[in-house]
Amino acid sequence: MQNQILRNNLGNKLIEPKQRVGISFTVFFILTLVIFSCLSFACGFFIQSYYSKSHKYMIQNVQSKSNIKKIDHKKYEINLGSFKNKEDAKDFVDKVGELGVVISQNSDIYSVKLKDKFDFQHALTTSEIIRSEYHIIATITERENK
Repeated sequence: MQNQILRNNLGNKLIEPKQRVGISFTVFFILTLVIFSCLSFACGFFIQSYYSKSHKYMIQNVQSKSNIKKIDHKKYEINLGSFKNKEDAKDFVDKVGELGVVISQNSDIYSVKLKDKFDFQHALTTSEIIRSEYHIIATITERENK
């Protein structure tokens, strides 16, 4: 009677040792896959939050320095990029031409800058807008007296 219970309609045993190994391997593989997926998602989320916090603290640090210097008569310019040859600089200007940029040459480097000169707070705000809209990290430099 036990032999009849352990056999299905085709006459095979319901659970053979090979089937147990196959099932346990499948369960182990799925659990491992789920665990590593969760870990990679958590690591990515942690790294993204770390970089956004460090960027936020950097902006707050610069803003706090700007609040210390309330009366700042210096003018700043926003540099969008530096290139080794003029053709690359012109290609970059074509992409961001609506910002009103100009190409300047220092020794053998071509720099693409905004035409306008800004006070520090306005330069900081403008560079943040450029970073968010155009995904370009702009640098703020003190304008040389000419």
